[in-house]
Amino acid sequence: MRSFLRSTTRAILLASTLVIFHNNIVRSEVLEDHLKWAMSFTIRDDFNLDSYNGYGMALARNFSDRTTLRISERIRLTGYDSKTYDFYTASSVVFIRYVRPEQRSRFYWGIGPQVSYSNNRQEDNSYSYKYWTIGSIGIFGIEVRVLDFLRFHTEYSAGFSYLQEYRYYGHYAERSKYTFQLGEGVLLGLTLYF
Repeated sequence: MRSFLRSTTRAILLASTLVIFHNNIVRSEVLEDHLKWAMSFTIRDDFNLDSYNGYGMALARNFSDRTTLRISERIRLTGYDSKTYDFYTASSVVFIRYVRPEQRSRFYWGIGPQVSYSNNRQEDNSYSYKYWTIGSIGIFGIEVRVLDFLRFHTEYSAGFSYLQEYRYYGHYAERSKYTFQLGEGVLLGLTLYF
């Protein structure tokens, strides 16, 4: 909880500083025609770049100054051999809408579907675990343009998903289904347009 408060405070302070001083460092113009694509990264507590919001890649296509489609994908495979492995994949597609896009700092919101799948198995087949989720994700945030191709943003996301999981303990199997609400929290991000 303490690290969450520190992270949130840092994100708010950095975003506030950028908003206050943006008149001195940013030109006021609408999205350039040649800047149709963007990649997003998360700025961690130690100010290093990381994958975006838990996804390995977040790629966006800007259709206009007001609309963007962001596709995020993560694949993780940890395997020692064909009998012991851990596989995970998650995807989301978010339709983003910008409010007053001509401003240097602009508010945005978005919504879209998200899915995930995981499969974990141990060598002697004494235990395996599989699950899949399907749901929706909603976001809102503020983006500040520093340069034409460089923008910082703070974003909050939350999702609602249906989960179905299977656990196998040797010859015994257990299956459960439920829904859950997931608040991802606030993140500080960096977006590069190209």
